[in-house]
Amino acid sequence: MPSMSAHHTEAQVAEYASVRHLVPGTLLWATNVPLSEDAFRIGGKNSSSTNFLRYTDLKMSATHSGRIEEADLDKWHVEPGQGISLFIKQMLPEAMIHLGTHGAPETPAKPELKKQYDPLVERYWWKIEKGQVIPSGLQLVYDGEPPGHCTLTVERQMTVRAFLALVSLVHFQSMGTDYYGQSK
Repeated sequence: MPSMSAHHTEAQVAEYASVRHLVPGTLLWATNVPLSEDAFRIGGKNSSSTNFLRYTDLKMSATHSGRIEEADLDKWHVEPGQGISLFIKQMLPEAMIHLGTHGAPETPAKPELKKQYDPLVERYWWKIEKGQVIPSGLQLVYDGEPPGHCTLTVERQMTVRAFLALVSLVHFQSMGTDYYGQSK
């Protein structure tokens, strides 16, 4: 199986953040602040899923649920600290091991993995490569909850529609599909 070096536990990421002096509120990327870390997102198979927000992203899960609908994109606002979830490292789901990457020669086929692992989890990883220029009005802030978590957010309040238009200017590169699981 592939090396686990690219997939980290919460403890490993917390240690990494400590060594790098990343504390909640650290600005990782903003206008005139170059992205010094790759940032990773769990998305959909064909998309980084940055083209929508859920009410939970706006901290409104107590009053609303699900995805913010097209008709409400100008009604709701994104505040600093709210936005798209990212991680500074690819994270292992809790209590699982990395089983391999889809399509890699050393990774067993999914049906074989299902026979050996339960649960079996697929994650579609996307990456913002360091060195990109961020669209003005956005920033990436490390919050460390859970360890390694950061948020692509706004510098000032704006509508969900305006936020998503800025996020659409960020290039996300597909990292492929990884499998994680627990032995049966």
